[in-house]
Amino acid sequence: MTVDGAAHGKGRPAGLSWAELEAFANAVAAPEPHAVLACMDRLLGRHVGHKLFTALQYRHAEGLAVRLYSSRPDVYPASGAKRIGGAPALTRMFETGRAQLAPDAAAVRADFLDASSIFALGCESVLNVPVIHRDQLLGQINLLHDARHFQPHHIDVASALAQMAVVAFR
Repeated sequence: MTVDGAAHGKGRPAGLSWAELEAFANAVAAPEPHAVLACMDRLLGRHVGHKLFTALQYRHAEGLAVRLYSSRPDVYPASGAKRIGGAPALTRMFETGRAQLAPDAAAVRADFLDASSIFALGCESVLNVPVIHRDQLLGQINLLHDARHFQPHHIDVASALAQMAVVAFR
């Protein structure tokens, strides 16, 4: 999937259907943030692809990243928390607010303390994208998949779609 601003004039991901937009609008209107993140899970699954989707909310004052949502709660429960500064990729995201890509097993091993859990899921690449509102980093969305699954255009698409979920992080 690519961002096709010229053809559509709106810079939306090519192939994003009206039904997907309507489902997302309904999720945003729902009282539970979980509905927004479940819809984002489906959108990113279709338009970027992933074996695991998680969403972390930053609690700056506490120095924590709290898991709001997981597509695999059996492995990564939605109630889990990580200390910011514990893992290199999480620290870089927190400090820079820029997307992070670990394209293969070596990068995952270097950047993630839970690399063995990631590998146990059959994943060897991680794409982390920030969720930012009015210049404040609220958290991140994490996508995991096979080695070298994520390409540069996936970063742009995932980043754009992740911003649509900002309401779930507030």
